[in-house]
Amino acid sequence: MVAPWNSASAEAMLKQVQEFGEEERMRVCAVDGVTCAVLVDGRLDVYAPGRAERYRCSPVGAAMWIALRQNGGHVESAVNTLADVWGTEPEKVRVAMTAWCRQLTAAGLLRTERLTAVRPKTDDPGARGLVRRGGPGS
Repeated sequence: MVAPWNSASAEAMLKQVQEFGEEERMRVCAVDGVTCAVLVDGRLDVYAPGRAERYRCSPVGAAMWIALRQNGGHVESAVNTLADVWGTEPEKVRVAMTAWCRQLTAAGLLRTERLTAVRPKTDDPGARGLVRRGGPGS
């Protein structure tokens, strides 16, 4: 069975965006084992091995999946990428992407991951801002 894209009113979607919030401190990732297939018509089937249910996304959903993957799961970066490509306002893309992310999260195919900032030790007098990990001179 393929779960359909259920469109909600713009007002309900906007409320979801406001509740979802914190895009900069969270990222959206596929649940372990989730895979997808892009169909010839541009739609995307997202599924997990061992599950009979598949989630079929429109070509817009496929573009959102690809943008999220290309931007490391950072919703705001994916929103800006798609808004630029589609020549539309980021807020419109944000509303649609947030609703889409919530649906795939409810279906058990996506999860959110809270990002933690790496801060320098407070007793380090030379520390300024972010801590660089790895690379030359570390």
